[in-house]
Amino acid sequence: MEIELQVVKNNTKHLNELQRNKSLLVDQEITSLKQLGSIQPLQEIKTLQQTVQTISAQTNSLSMKERAHSQDFLALYNMTTHSLHELEVRTQSIGTELSNIQSDFMMKFDETENRDNLTLAHLHDIERKSEATENRTNLTFSQIQQQIKDSTEQVAITAQLTSSDTSAGAILKFDDVKLSVGISNHSEYKRTGKFICERKGLYMISASITSDKTGAYYTIYLNGKPMSETYIVHNSNNPSIMRYNGAVVLALQLSSNDSVWVYKSGSSTAYGGLWSTLTIVKIK
Repeated sequence: MEIELQVVKNNTKHLNELQRNKSLLVDQEITSLKQLGSIQPLQEIKTLQQTVQTISAQTNSLSMKERAHSQDFLALYNMTTHSLHELEVRTQSIGTELSNIQSDFMMKFDETENRDNLTLAHLHDIERKSEATENRTNLTFSQIQQQIKDSTEQVAITAQLTSSDTSAGAILKFDDVKLSVGISNHSEYKRTGKFICERKGLYMISASITSDKTGAYYTIYLNGKPMSETYIVHNSNNPSIMRYNGAVVLALQLSSNDSVWVYKSGSSTAYGGLWSTLTIVKIK
């Protein structure tokens, strides 16, 4: 029983010590809290006051800037309104001036158009006359060119009889062509014996024919019209030799497609080779 009491006493003593210790700790904490409570709020209040002052200063600055911006905007608005008004007045003035200019221009244009119509008709008349003159000039120039060409182009032919011709009443065919310049229809000439003029101009025509019979009769024709006649007659002083030469030279103005030929009448013989020659030359 005593033991139990002693245990209870010991426990009670121990509990009392614990309580005293806890009370000391609690008192210390309370003291610390009181110290903190007396310092921390003051610091926070000072910080808040400083912040409020800073915000207030910034607010005042912003307010001042806002008022300045408002005044600037109002001034800009007033300037813009005034400028627009001046621009409107000037635009109306310019529109009036343009309208007057347009009216004057239309009046002058109508007057000018009337004059231009007369001038245009006159110019058309001048143009027609100029074209007519130009056409005549071109025609004259072409004619001159053709005349120069015709006068400068060379045309010549010299031909002989290939063999003696004994036919009666026929065109002599000088088919042995020795020289030909500016002539293209050789085959027709050789076949018919007719010289066809290709380029108009002044021509010299020479025919020299040798025959062995008296009464040989030769004629140069132009388009079927006789231009010259050559007659070989008997020589009574030497009747045993009857070889005579008949020659003729003509100057003829020939046009394109004119025909020239030599015609032999009767049954006389026209000797060939060098004995009988026909020459036609364009001299101008």
